[in-house]
Amino acid sequence: MRRQNGFTLIELVVVIVILGILAATAAPKFMNLQSDARISALDGLKASLKSGVSMVYSKAILSGVERTATGKICLDKVAGALDCDSVDLVYGRPAASATGIV
Repeated sequence: MRRQNGFTLIELVVVIVILGILAATAAPKFMNLQSDARISALDGLKASLKSGVSMVYSKAILSGVERTATGKICLDKVAGALDCDSVDLVYGRPAASATGIV
């Protein structure tokens, strides 16, 4: 009897058909990855904003301006510094303005 040295044509066709079936069932799952990535990016932005607001509120509590209707705190230097990055506050949280969220 002769020894077989490779795959037969039928075996190769069967493997290609099986790979085609697997690709057809897996393709719809990978098609939706772009919208999932956008949702995840927006979730990350939301978490960053919440964290920033929490840090500003904590600094407002330490400064004692969390109960006032309006206020201002320095983020990077001590209170009263002339060249600090100040944030406008509304009850301790950043104001919805250009100087509230820097």
